[in-house]
Amino acid sequence: MLPPSPRGAALSPVAFLDRAAAVFPDRTGVVDGERRWTWAQLAERARRLAVALQAAGIGHGDRVAIVAPSSAELLEAHFGVPAAGAVLVAVDGRLAEEEVAELLERSLVRLLVVDAAREPLGAAAASRAGVPRVLVCGPGGRSYEAFLAGAGAAAPAPRPVDEEALLSVTYASGAGDPAGTTHRAAYLDALAEVHHARLDTRSVYLWTAPLLPAGGVSFPWAVTAAAAKHVCVHAVDDPALGRRLAHEGVTHLGTGPAGAAIAVEDTAPAALWSRRADDASPGFRIRRVPAVPVAEAEEALVLALAAHGGRDARQPGQPGLAA
Repeated sequence: MLPPSPRGAALSPVAFLDRAAAVFPDRTGVVDGERRWTWAQLAERARRLAVALQAAGIGHGDRVAIVAPSSAELLEAHFGVPAAGAVLVAVDGRLAEEEVAELLERSLVRLLVVDAAREPLGAAAASRAGVPRVLVCGPGGRSYEAFLAGAGAAAPAPRPVDEEALLSVTYASGAGDPAGTTHRAAYLDALAEVHHARLDTRSVYLWTAPLLPAGGVSFPWAVTAAAAKHVCVHAVDDPALGRRLAHEGVTHLGTGPAGAAIAVEDTAPAALWSRRADDASPGFRIRRVPAVPVAEAEEALVLALAAHGGRDARQPGQPGLAA
């Protein structure tokens, strides 16, 4: 989606998907329920989204919002929207209609993508905020898929990337201020997360926290930069969550304090141990990740399962790394 990067080119995390698709085209990049997309398929969908947005008149710096759970569509928006030159506005779908409407209006959103399960909320909020176009994605939502299908085969029209330009705006609270990030900041933070969370091509990241830049701490881009695998779950109270941990070979996941206890089930590997016993139930190693200010109950955690040969192993009960 981006032209080859000459020396001195602007930094943008969109390039991470281009690389993953070029180097590992046939490797599974994202799992969402029964859907399994390769990196090449994810890149193609993101390209179609960028082309379709430009064809719909979305210009440079225009806001495109999405209200969805942690899903494949939300992931592809993290690449397709900025590739079109637009700004991604990720809105927490757990907010009330009045809050969503206020955030859409404040952001001057021109197009809204909403998950089918949240269509009534999204449609009502868009109407109140004066958003001219709404697309419905996910199971049961056809307008978004038709929107992608109408994209041509060409690459999106090149729009020079200013690495200091706004990439995304995230609202985790109807009353709070938005958290914004630039192309450069997202690129560098994603690479830092790859290092600190020890992500690599063997890693499998389970999205139990909202797949948003505020909740995910740049992990939508970080996991892609490592060419690891995204596993999306739409609710942390899914009774099959423990089985998915084992079936997909999950090595990392993000959650709040409440989600850590939910994720620990009998199906989790017995050999796993707690890195910080005061933060979660036994079974996980935890590293607290500094994030943008959010409510304490929603503070993002990165939980690294004891994987890849027990790297950085400690005995149970021994203190882990400092927060």
